[in-house]
Amino acid sequence: LITRTIEGTYPDYTQIIPTTFATELVVGRDELTKAIKTASLFSRQGVFDVMLKVSPTDKKLTVMANEETRGANTVSCDADVTGGENKITVNFRYLLDGINTMSSEGVTLKLIDAMNPCLVIPNGKVEEGAQRYIVMPIRQ
Repeated sequence: LITRTIEGTYPDYTQIIPTTFATELVVGRDELTKAIKTASLFSRQGVFDVMLKVSPTDKKLTVMANEETRGANTVSCDADVTGGENKITVNFRYLLDGINTMSSEGVTLKLIDAMNPCLVIPNGKVEEGAQRYIVMPIRQ
C-alpha cells in the first residue's frame, strides 16, 4: 500500500448538494428496495432507468419501468409526502447503491424536478454530519 499527500485544494463538493426542494417523501427502505428491484427487470439495457413518480394526494411513490421488448411494470409504495407532485428518472443501480448503505428503517427522498439531483438520506437524520447520497437524473 502506497500513499501520498496531494497538493492543492479539494473541490467544494457542497456546491452540488441541493438545499431547497419541491417535494420530500419518507418511505420504508425495504419496501422501496423491493419496488425498485421489481421495476428494474423491465428497465432498458445499458440505461437501467426507472421513473419515480410522487403523488401527494394518494400518499404514494410509484416506481415505473418500460422496455419495448420486455414490457412495462409499475409498483407503488406508501409514502409520507410533503410538497407537490413530482417525478424523476434515475439509474436504478445508482439509487440502490445508496439505499443499501443505509441502516435506517426508512429513507427520505428530496426532489426538486426531473432535471436536478435527488437527495437520499436515512430517515430522521437531518444533522449536518449525517449521511447524504445524491443521485443524478437521467435526462430524456
